[in-house]
Amino acid sequence: MRVHGGGFDVQTDAQHAALLRRSGGGWCRLRLSRHRRLLRGLGLAGCAALRCRRAARLGSAGYRQRQTAGDQSGAAQKLTTGNCARHSASLLLRAFLDGWTGARFARRMVWKRALVLAAGGLVLGIAPAAAQQLPAAPAPVAVTLDPTTTALLVLDVTTQTCSPQANCLEFVPRVASLLADARAAGVYVLYSTPATQPPILPDVAPAEGEPIVVGFGQDRFFDTPLDELLRARGIQRLVLVGWRENGSVLYTAVGGNLRTYTVVVVDDATSAAQDYDIAIGRYQLLTQLNSNPNNEALHKGAVTLTRTDLIHFQ
Repeated sequence: MRVHGGGFDVQTDAQHAALLRRSGGGWCRLRLSRHRRLLRGLGLAGCAALRCRRAARLGSAGYRQRQTAGDQSGAAQKLTTGNCARHSASLLLRAFLDGWTGARFARRMVWKRALVLAAGGLVLGIAPAAAQQLPAAPAPVAVTLDPTTTALLVLDVTTQTCSPQANCLEFVPRVASLLADARAAGVYVLYSTPATQPPILPDVAPAEGEPIVVGFGQDRFFDTPLDELLRARGIQRLVLVGWRENGSVLYTAVGGNLRTYTVVVVDDATSAAQDYDIAIGRYQLLTQLNSNPNNEALHKGAVTLTRTDLIHFQ
């Protein structure tokens, strides 16, 4: 048996026996065809269970037999193996050719290790993983906010980030309604866009004098004047709406909590592309940093989830 980069060349039994005798290792007198089938079966089981290339080294699957056309002499047939054949086949080769301790060692160690490797593949691959379920998010709660110490930040409701997303366009009317209420109450309103500065959707466009913070990351506090703008107004609570609940909304909420702001996320004025993104976003919002897992209203330095119809400015 000769090992090369593309696989293994296997001689006929007679040629292989002669080669082994010349090498001084002795022949284990194993019927190669039978043991090949056994090892291949073990490997197939392990590899099918693991279904990954690294784990495929645990067995001996993927044999492809290539026989030269017109070869009538029964000479060498070239067998190439897949990734999962290489480890166990190399053990067999070393046991045969190196003549470590002869047939008994080869029979015992090679097959024992092949069995262990294949069984390990099966255990790792088919043992059922315990299903992990996110706990149900607490219901949004009512909040009453002082307009003089509250700011409303609209995140990424733009032609670039919102227009292609049906879930984003769906909540735009609620953002527009909340903006009207906030402006009427005298709440400080700000916007933030990505670094490319795409246009903000007309339905929620900034009023004159409302600042637009250009973001360079999903946390819109990072490397922007947002914190300075809020502190200059004596803001203590920051209301977040816009795209995306598990993106800019989440990371800006974290940035706000790190800077001691109490953050309110309006759950029906934000969203994400997939249901699991929304669920993960809600979970992380309530469990990061100053955890508020029960969604206590206006928990200091943490995040509260609310809805547009549950917000009151007074």
